[in-house]
Amino acid sequence: MANNIVGKRAGMLVAKKILKGSRIICLCDCGEKRTVNIGHFNTGAIKSCGCHVSRHGKRGTRAYVSWSNMIQRCRNKNNKRYKDYGSKGITVCDRWLNFQSFYEDMGECPDELQIDRIDNEKGYSPENCRWTTRKENMSNKKRSRRYHVYGEIFKTALDAAKKHKVSPNTILAWCCGRDCKNRKGDTVHYSRKEGCWCTDVY
Repeated sequence: MANNIVGKRAGMLVAKKILKGSRIICLCDCGEKRTVNIGHFNTGAIKSCGCHVSRHGKRGTRAYVSWSNMIQRCRNKNNKRYKDYGSKGITVCDRWLNFQSFYEDMGECPDELQIDRIDNEKGYSPENCRWTTRKENMSNKKRSRRYHVYGEIFKTALDAAKKHKVSPNTILAWCCGRDCKNRKGDTVHYSRKEGCWCTDVY
């Protein structure tokens, strides 16, 4: 019976290898390994390597919930949204398997915003993600953009960013303009750069 446990899931843990003394090595969705008691695994008494327990004081925050949901839909085959993400090859970069690294890169999720992949054909990583509104996120999912940068056409902002050695968000600002807050808290619009624009392909 013990051999049948390999490959099974309990919460965020997947059984990988059986050890002596009724213990198994498990891989957590966050990327960490943990050795647990088989009985605890079978009963669901242990659900993760410990990452779901707040060691960083951020559990329950918008950033943590966003990170957890991202991990689940990309790595947990039992998650109802896995078919739209993990099964289609959408991955989470190695660095972001750790919440603290994710938080260092993205910071807290502002109210009414959610995580969005700039290029929907690529996975979750610092260079391909931003906080955005639900409306803009849904619009981004329905369209494919072409970025015209100084005479060249790029399929993704990431491709253009690599060519010009800037961030994808900079390419977005060059091609689409952007709104920023000044020191007084007022919104200031910056127009796109001359010679740069984007077109939508639906």
